[in-house]
Amino acid sequence: MSRRARRIIIPLLAAAVCAGILWVVFNAPNRRGSGGAAPSGASATQPATQSAQPGAATTAPHPSAIDSPALTQFTSLRAVAPAGASQALPEPLGSLDFRRATMQLDLTRVGAGIARIAYSDIWETAEANRIADAYRKRLGPADPFDLTQVDESQRYVLQQEQPFVWSNGSTLIPILAAHSVVINGSLVSLFEGSIWSETAVGRFETTIVDQDGKPVAQIVRQHILKPGYGLVIVQQVENVSGQPLEVKWQQYGPLDLRTDQSGYNLDRRRFAFGYLAYPGVPGRETALYGEDDFDLERGQAMKRHNKAVDTP
Repeated sequence: MSRRARRIIIPLLAAAVCAGILWVVFNAPNRRGSGGAAPSGASATQPATQSAQPGAATTAPHPSAIDSPALTQFTSLRAVAPAGASQALPEPLGSLDFRRATMQLDLTRVGAGIARIAYSDIWETAEANRIADAYRKRLGPADPFDLTQVDESQRYVLQQEQPFVWSNGSTLIPILAAHSVVINGSLVSLFEGSIWSETAVGRFETTIVDQDGKPVAQIVRQHILKPGYGLVIVQQVENVSGQPLEVKWQQYGPLDLRTDQSGYNLDRRRFAFGYLAYPGVPGRETALYGEDDFDLERGQAMKRHNKAVDTP
């Protein structure tokens, strides 16, 4: 076959194949549209038992909205410390002794939060690190730890409570402090230090009572140090009222970190967060975090904050 004949026959064959495909598509039974064969077990002329309005979207109800019992509206809820609660300063969690822990948390009853996070063996200067290293070498396993043997003024402090200033004064805000809880629509402050009792090192408890002093909920906040530099705060609200409660938790986040003075002086501080997309729905409680929208440079986070504050 000559080259010229191939140039004519091959396009004709391709066109014939395309035409055959189009004929099958347009003449095959339409399984989804009206006028096609009815699904097995159903009549094509059987009227629908329920029709939707044209263009209207149907949405399945959230599981929490199905058969929800009526909630009691409380008129006067307040938080109180358990009977016999001590108002002494809370015990520190961890230690500044580098043989025992990597950091120490100075706790406070205000919001059952953290007043300071200090590392046991990280220092601001190389000289302070050399002094600590020399002390470590002459310190025996059973010797008491002496803070005067290290340069305490150069200890690296990750965060500490900071003042929130407004026109009429200021208030110290601890790290990750509890702010309030909303129970069945009633707001209860959790910030006052007098309402919390330290029941164990790192563990605080308070009780929510109604206008008659009857307990409604028990609240526990527990700080736990993990290996390395891990910190976990377990928060628990236990319903002791004998009736349904709807609870919303409000608290402060981590405070702003100071700019690191070493390196190239680039601000590498980030704001990372996450949330549960469908809390309380079995199988859909996946935590969303670590994506670009949830891991912001500090400058980006501040721009969003300022924009939100300035928006009326």
